[in-house]
Amino acid sequence: MRMCRNPFPQVAIPQRESLIYDPNGEIAYLVKYIENTINSNKTAVISIVGGYGLGKTHILKYLNFVARNKGYLSVFITSPGKSFLKIYRSIAQEYVKLNHNPIKLNDPYLHKAIKEITSNGKNSSIAINWVLGFRISSKLREKLGLAFNIDEEKGLEYSRILLESLAQLYRGIVLLIDELEHLLALPVSQRTKYLNYLRELIDNLPSRTMLAIALTPAFWDEIYTINPALARRLSSYILYLRNLKRTEVKAFLDLYVKAVSFDLTVTDFIQEEVLEYLYELSNGNPGEILKLASILVENALIQNIYPVNLSYAKSILANYV
Repeated sequence: MRMCRNPFPQVAIPQRESLIYDPNGEIAYLVKYIENTINSNKTAVISIVGGYGLGKTHILKYLNFVARNKGYLSVFITSPGKSFLKIYRSIAQEYVKLNHNPIKLNDPYLHKAIKEITSNGKNSSIAINWVLGFRISSKLREKLGLAFNIDEEKGLEYSRILLESLAQLYRGIVLLIDELEHLLALPVSQRTKYLNYLRELIDNLPSRTMLAIALTPAFWDEIYTINPALARRLSSYILYLRNLKRTEVKAFLDLYVKAVSFDLTVTDFIQEEVLEYLYELSNGNPGEILKLASILVENALIQNIYPVNLSYAKSILANYV
């Protein structure tokens, strides 16, 4: 039986969130950790630390998939952005999407704007933009009696208020923030302020809420140095990612093969020595292994090469390494 289509993603992040390679049960433990935190009416923070290509984003997407299937509210934030308003806006979007008429929000302006949205009032579009933290002219704000635009400080306060309200509507809340290291692009003063906001957000999370962040080792070291108070809060549970072992490459690739053809294994169409070659080229980086395997299979399918042997692999991958 031959492979009829490429089972490997053409970018390092697989499109199927439900696929996860977990040889040591570390991801299964994360899921259990989240469940126990929520079932115990507690809060906790998970930090996923690893270099590029080791699977940080994929793990967060998997946790997002699992959380939604369990009936939790899961908020996936692809990057922290340049302002804390990126986090606030992601939380506010979830609240606005609910179209839930608030019983009580502990801020008169926020409560008024949400009421305008849920009642589909004539100024609801203005209210939506204001709640999401976009700048609204004073003339438009006057229509709703809103005295100010939402800045980072207000965004932090409103994040707490909205999360408290959302916690009454869901069994649990999972916040997922990817690529926290993007904050390195900000000026030091701005980055320091952002990290302080993040610390305050953690301190005010409602019960049954889990925060998971992903970041590089270099940025983890910086946080530990410049903001030890935040580092302590990010240390409830830390998962350090690693490269694959040589002996794990076949099982890792088989995960994707089995997803499209249960009757095949990767060595049915890629020879064992090619897997060894992929390991050597990538140094065991799973993202690189997926990318190289995808390039090989895509070319082999076009040229009707079966199975992929070492000489063919070297000729194709010479242009990519």
